[in-house]
Amino acid sequence: MTNPRREYTAFAQHYDTLGGDRFAARMVPYLMRQLRRRGVTPRRVLDLCCGSGTALTAFAEHGLTGCGVDRSPTMLKLARAKLSAVGMPVYRSTLPLITLPKRELLKPFDLVTAMFDSLNYLPNLGSIGRTLSEARKRVAPGSWLVFDMNLLPVYRDYWDGLHWSREVDNIMTVWRGHYEPRQRRGTIDMALFERRGRSWRRRDERHVQYAYRVGEIRSAVTAAGWRVRHAWECFTTSALSPRSERGVFFCQNPTRNR
Repeated sequence: MTNPRREYTAFAQHYDTLGGDRFAARMVPYLMRQLRRRGVTPRRVLDLCCGSGTALTAFAEHGLTGCGVDRSPTMLKLARAKLSAVGMPVYRSTLPLITLPKRELLKPFDLVTAMFDSLNYLPNLGSIGRTLSEARKRVAPGSWLVFDMNLLPVYRDYWDGLHWSREVDNIMTVWRGHYEPRQRRGTIDMALFERRGRSWRRRDERHVQYAYRVGEIRSAVTAAGWRVRHAWECFTTSALSPRSERGVFFCQNPTRNR
């Protein structure tokens, strides 16, 4: 692959078509159900790495207001079109910074989310910690943070040696992956082919993620001032194990800010 673009450039244009929105559509009902079972009814959400806006749309259906941030201009364009009917704005921001206009800060958020392994794109625990600290500055005491992350078995057993392809609606994508255990770095080189009449247009981009141990994630959460209330296998209430591929972390801001 020659001169691959940054992630979520070419792929972003076809994100929903290729099924990228399915995770958020499943995740929002799951996390809302878990929060409500514990007597928590969030009203205002901040969705980090909001992508094409599917999660915010689902939150609106649950009666929430709020906004999202993402660093991809293409994703933000898709999100704005999708969210125009529900009145949820989205803004460009690159983690660990969370840049919002002053009007969004007049009322604190009581829920922050980061879905579909978005925090795995951050290259070290320091950047994860700074992101969570920035998020905590924008919430009220007692608020919740919910995020999911890929865990080591995904990179070791799935990404390494991955060769996967899919064709949908004149779009074909081919993924090739590898994992570097010493750096704990996983890479997927993605080739995207768009049918143009009798020919195909090819565009490439590279996705790089980093594997973190559950204990490291917990420590980053705690250092940022949050408390991990639950750490489960995603979409379940089962405890994480060494074989877990994806974890979901339900965290709460202490009643009093430090």
